[in-house]
Amino acid sequence: MVTVRALRRAIAHQTQSAFLICAAQLILTPGLYWCLVDNLHLTIATTPRVTLAQMSDNITVEDMVRLFAGDGITIPQLSDMFEWGQMALAGWSVGSDASRRMEAMQL
Repeated sequence: MVTVRALRRAIAHQTQSAFLICAAQLILTPGLYWCLVDNLHLTIATTPRVTLAQMSDNITVEDMVRLFAGDGITIPQLSDMFEWGQMALAGWSVGSDASRRMEAMQL
Protein backbone atom coordinates (compact mmCIF):
# COMPACT_ATOMS: atom_id res chain seq x y z
CA MET A 1 0.00 0.00 0.00
CA VAL A 2 2.89 2.34 0.63
CA THR A 3 5.50 1.59 -2.00
CA VAL A 4 3.11 1.85 -4.93
CA ARG A 5 2.49 5.48 -3.94
CA ALA A 6 6.25 6.15 -3.85
CA LEU A 7 7.09 4.76 -7.27
CA ARG A 8 8.59 7.35 -9.55
CA ARG A 9 11.42 6.75 -11.93
CA ALA A 10 13.36 9.98 -11.66
CA ILE A 11 13.40 10.65 -7.92
CA ALA A 12 16.37 10.72 -5.64
CA HIS A 13 16.91 7.77 -3.33
CA GLN A 14 16.91 10.20 -0.38
CA THR A 15 13.47 11.51 -1.36
CA GLN A 16 11.99 8.03 -1.62
CA SER A 17 13.60 7.10 1.70
CA ALA A 18 12.05 10.15 3.38
CA PHE A 19 8.64 9.08 2.06
CA LEU A 20 9.04 5.51 3.32
CA ILE A 21 10.27 6.68 6.73
CA CYS A 22 7.21 8.91 7.17
CA ALA A 23 4.94 6.03 6.15
CA ALA A 24 6.69 3.73 8.64
CA GLN A 25 6.33 6.30 11.44
CA LEU A 26 2.62 6.58 10.73
CA ILE A 27 2.02 2.84 10.47
CA LEU A 28 4.16 1.90 13.49
CA THR A 29 2.55 4.37 15.89
CA PRO A 30 -0.79 2.87 16.96
CA GLY A 31 -3.58 5.44 16.96
CA LEU A 32 -1.57 8.14 15.18
CA TYR A 33 -3.51 7.91 11.90
CA TRP A 34 -6.86 8.27 13.64
CA CYS A 35 -5.55 11.11 15.81
CA LEU A 36 -4.16 13.07 12.85
CA VAL A 37 -7.23 12.46 10.68
CA ASP A 38 -9.27 13.93 13.53
CA ASN A 39 -6.88 16.83 14.33
CA LEU A 40 -6.52 17.80 10.67
CA HIS A 41 -10.32 17.57 10.19
CA LEU A 42 -9.91 15.15 7.28
CA THR A 43 -12.51 12.85 5.83
CA ILE A 44 -11.37 9.43 4.65
CA ALA A 45 -12.51 8.99 1.06
CA THR A 46 -15.20 6.37 0.56
CA THR A 47 -13.91 5.36 -2.86
CA PRO A 48 -10.47 3.72 -2.71
CA ARG A 49 -7.85 4.91 -5.18
CA VAL A 50 -4.07 4.99 -5.52
CA THR A 51 -2.45 8.38 -5.86
CA LEU A 52 1.24 8.83 -6.57
CA ALA A 53 2.69 11.00 -3.84
CA GLN A 54 4.17 14.38 -4.60
CA MET A 55 7.69 13.42 -3.59
CA SER A 56 9.71 15.81 -1.48
CA ASP A 57 12.63 15.57 0.92
CA ASN A 58 10.47 17.58 3.33
CA ILE A 59 7.48 15.22 3.46
CA THR A 60 5.78 15.04 6.85
CA VAL A 61 3.67 12.46 8.60
CA GLU A 62 0.75 14.87 8.18
CA ASP A 63 1.33 14.83 4.40
CA MET A 64 1.19 11.04 4.53
CA VAL A 65 -2.10 11.17 6.46
CA ARG A 66 -3.59 13.49 3.84
CA LEU A 67 -2.48 11.12 1.07
CA PHE A 68 -3.84 8.02 2.80
CA ALA A 69 -7.16 9.67 3.75
CA GLY A 70 -7.58 11.00 0.22
CA ASP A 71 -6.96 7.50 -1.13
CA GLY A 72 -9.58 5.99 1.18
CA ILE A 73 -7.25 4.06 3.47
CA THR A 74 -9.32 3.35 6.55
CA ILE A 75 -8.19 3.19 10.15
CA PRO A 76 -8.70 -0.61 10.29
CA GLN A 77 -6.64 -1.01 7.10
CA LEU A 78 -3.76 0.92 8.66
CA SER A 79 -4.01 -1.26 11.78
CA ASP A 80 -3.83 -4.32 9.53
CA MET A 81 -0.63 -2.93 7.96
CA PHE A 82 0.91 -2.67 11.43
CA GLU A 83 -0.07 -6.24 12.33
CA TRP A 84 1.17 -7.55 8.95
CA GLY A 85 4.49 -5.77 9.47
CA GLN A 86 4.97 -7.36 12.88
CA MET A 87 4.22 -10.82 11.48
CA ALA A 88 6.50 -10.24 8.49
CA LEU A 89 9.40 -9.18 10.70
CA ALA A 90 8.88 -12.22 12.92
CA GLY A 91 8.75 -14.51 9.88
CA TRP A 92 11.83 -13.00 8.28
CA SER A 93 13.80 -13.36 11.48
CA VAL A 94 13.10 -17.10 11.84
CA GLY A 95 16.31 -18.97 11.40
CA SER A 96 18.54 -15.98 12.04
CA ASP A 97 20.57 -15.60 15.18
CA ALA A 98 19.22 -13.72 18.20
CA SER A 99 21.15 -10.50 17.48
CA ARG A 100 19.73 -10.33 13.94
CA ARG A 101 16.18 -10.90 15.26
CA MET A 102 16.60 -7.99 17.68
CA GLU A 103 17.97 -5.83 14.88
CA ALA A 104 14.98 -6.68 12.65
CA MET A 105 12.49 -5.84 15.40
CA GLN A 106 14.12 -2.45 16.02
CA LEU A 107 13.71 -1.33 12.38
